[in-house]
Amino acid sequence: MSITTTNAALFAAAAALAAVVAIAPTAGADPSGCAASKPGCSIVPGMHDGVVGQSCPTPARFAYGVDASGGLMECTGLSGQQSGTWRTLHSHLAGVRPVGDPCASGQMAQAPDGQPLWCGPTGWTVVETMLNGSIG
Repeated sequence: MSITTTNAALFAAAAALAAVVAIAPTAGADPSGCAASKPGCSIVPGMHDGVVGQSCPTPARFAYGVDASGGLMECTGLSGQQSGTWRTLHSHLAGVRPVGDPCASGQMAQAPDGQPLWCGPTGWTVVETMLNGSIG
């Protein structure tokens, strides 16, 4: 192989790798799968379309969704699971809130990095995963 052919092959491989890295999701990426026109889809980033009782992508980040009629849902699961099950969210979803800020009891929210939050006794608290069913 000539130097020109080798350089061209290396350049092509580098370009392909750069393209893959550019489209790969990041830890804080918004993996939204919710139709923007559906009511409720803009409450927090990363909302998903879903069906109560069906599987959902992950209870650890971007764990909120909207059903066909615009009802709010939460992705619940067991600790360590990569997927969960959609359940009706019975709490008020207060939008994006910083961990530790004061809050009103009975609310859920989402941290800026996508983690689900609940209003605990000391303010907004990260829900590691929405363990064993609905918190809200």
